[in-house]
Amino acid sequence: MEKPIGILYEHPRWFAPLLAELERRGVAYERVHAAQHGFDPDGRESPHSLLVNRMSPSAWTRGNGHAIFHTLHYLTYLDDLGANVLNGRRAYELELSKARQASLLAELGIAHPSTRVIADPQQAVAAAEELAFPVLVKPNIGGSGVGIRSFETIDELAAAELDLGLDGTALVQEQLPAEGNAVVRIEILGGEFLYAIRLLLAESSFN
Repeated sequence: MEKPIGILYEHPRWFAPLLAELERRGVAYERVHAAQHGFDPDGRESPHSLLVNRMSPSAWTRGNGHAIFHTLHYLTYLDDLGANVLNGRRAYELELSKARQASLLAELGIAHPSTRVIADPQQAVAAAEELAFPVLVKPNIGGSGVGIRSFETIDELAAAELDLGLDGTALVQEQLPAEGNAVVRIEILGGEFLYAIRLLLAESSFN
């Protein structure tokens, strides 16, 4: 009997259209809720023909921060098995760390805002002194713009109480103006350009 596709997820609504389409096509699948999932590390075979990882780093804002790290352990296990995974361990590790994303952009020679990574809120002012204002302070693990704050001056930053987020690490980064008050998101699949979409920003939004 052919194994089902596994859909690893956490958000209660984001994936309803995907699941509805799989049902419409008669594709056998299994919902795998990351916050309620467990696995046997002694097992040497994946229970799914393909695992589609749709876990979001913003899960901690919905009380499911533990699922972020559980997912990483599970993806590492599947990676060791050589299982078929879409958005596997390496991609997920990058998604979880804005610091690693900035490092990757530098490695690839892609222009990006000047950034400093800090491990303590008291480091923020010293880090920002090396940058041009305005600056953003971003939790390293975020998702959907959660926790990002903008500061126009060094005094404003010095007076702020900062929350560095789930892993206690944050980025202090030069804030570049959004051209036309919009951002362009690009999706890459298998190393190839898939599509781009232009999204208008809501006021005071970073998503």
